[in-house]
Amino acid sequence: MEVAHIVVVSVVWCLLVRSAGSLHQSCRMGYQFKRMTADCKDLKLNQIPMNLNHGIEILMASENRIRELKNETLEPYPNLELLYLSNNFINYVEPAAFRAVPKLEVLDLGLNGIRTLPLELPLPLRKLYLNGNRDLEKITLTTAYNLQFLSLAECHLSQMPEIGELPHLTELNLTDNPLTMITARQIAPLCRLSKLHTPDTLYTQHKDSCQCHEFQYWVKKFKITTTAPIECSNISEVQLELCLSANRSALYEIRNSCLDRKPPLTLTSPEILSTAGCALLVVILIILCCLWRRSRRKQNTVRDNQKKQKVTTVV
Repeated sequence: MEVAHIVVVSVVWCLLVRSAGSLHQSCRMGYQFKRMTADCKDLKLNQIPMNLNHGIEILMASENRIRELKNETLEPYPNLELLYLSNNFINYVEPAAFRAVPKLEVLDLGLNGIRTLPLELPLPLRKLYLNGNRDLEKITLTTAYNLQFLSLAECHLSQMPEIGELPHLTELNLTDNPLTMITARQIAPLCRLSKLHTPDTLYTQHKDSCQCHEFQYWVKKFKITTTAPIECSNISEVQLELCLSANRSALYEIRNSCLDRKPPLTLTSPEILSTAGCALLVVILIILCCLWRRSRRKQNTVRDNQKKQKVTTVV
């Protein structure tokens, strides 16, 4: 009986150990584009594994059951450059969730339940996929200074969100949204936009509005390609000029501000230590210089006093 009990306990223990370690074993390790990759797709994971190789540069964890990204979720993977988390159940992202991945270039959060993103995003981020997040309310992407591509397709947007000033964004996808209007003021902060994927419903109800003519003029003026044609009603040249002149100076100011924007200053840990070390060295040198000058001043004072005493003695 005791032997059978020991056997049963041993089997259960082995199963538990195997189950605990299966999370890591299930993710397939390899290389893609000469980058270390962890493929964790469609494994019914409730969270991102924490015990993968810390040097991975690509993490594919789409089609799982992940519900949130906490501040510590990505801490084990500081070299991460591409992160794919589409088709999960993510509905909350903590404010510093991406602080641990300063090299991140591509982030795919499509087909989740995200309402908003944290203000702090990695500076190298070039591509961001938010398509299919139907509860999306507000996103401000100003910190994503180098963002070049953004997908907001199928987000059930009735109006274009104020995403902020993005001087390097060249492509924006807004297809499959119930958008009936996009204004020139909304795309003016996207000063290098060259391709705009527009829904078919755009300006089907507002062809007579000044916003339609202003938007049509803006995309032609700055050679922005739209995937759906912008068709406004015919108006006289006088009326057109009245429409365009109302906001012309303000729009150009917004665009010029975007063109003049400089990247935020960010320092890595070694740079911070180096800068702090240099500053400390400068402070030490200044203190030593002050002490040396003070010492020389004292010596000169003593020498002068001695000379005076000699002169007095001689006299």
